Amino acid sequence: PTGGRILGRRGIVEADESGRGRVTSRGKTHIEPVQGSKDKQQIVVDEVPFNVSLEQLIEQVKTAQNEGHIVDIVAGYNESNSKNPIRVVVELKKGADPAVVEKQLFEYTSLQQNFSVQTIALVNRQPRTLSLREMIRFYIAHRVEVIRRRTSYLLNEAKKRAHLLEGMILAVCDIDEVIRIIRSSRSRVEAIERLMERRFQIPATHPHAAKIPARLMDQVRRGESLGGVALSRLQAEAIGNMRLIQ
Repeated sequence: PTGGRILGRRGIVEADESGRGRVTSRGKTHIEPVQGSKDKQQIVVDEVPFNVSLEQLIEQVKTAQNEGHIVDIVAGYNESNSKNPIRVVVELKKGADPAVVEKQLFEYTSLQQNFSVQTIALVNRQPRTLSLREMIRFYIAHRVEVIRRRTSYLLNEAKKRAHLLEGMILAVCDIDEVIRIIRSSRSRVEAIERLMERRFQIPATHPHAAKIPARLMDQVRRGESLGGVALSRLQAEAIGNMRLIQ
């Protein structure tokens, strides 16, 4: 998020192939003249390695100056603002070589950092160091499993809902008998038991026959030899839980 560049490719290749590697990250800079001066220059830091604090970087510049590691700098300060989120200015002494000072900044401050790469993930609840190819393969397998489980759950919920609705259809097609059973029962439990004992049929001449799903009509036809289709307990309880007016 703070930019910078990676030096070389070997560390990246090693990390991708084995899951372990070491990369060097360096901030980006440019040289510009100091305003109001014709022969003085300053190094402007536009990007820094990840996790490098600008205040920490400026403090390191001051420390390197005080300890004599970098002698050709006047001061370092933070000019970051909304327009330039990262802008650290290192003002140079008159006649200083910007290339030399820049190299010293990379050596004595966090403007250049070494990062160790170790790609670890849980595979079957065990930590493993993975290559990039393995990481992608296991991640895809994980996503497939998540989607499969989610879809299976949604399918089961839809099947439960369909089962209840099929019971409702059977009840609606013989609603007068359903109401008679409920009203003549002494309790809800008795009404549910009697609804389960009742065999329901839907004649082909029924006014609602054309609107009923073919799967349910096939189930009704197969149950004709038994006197009709019996409601399951779930279906009977769903009907018993409804208000009579419904």
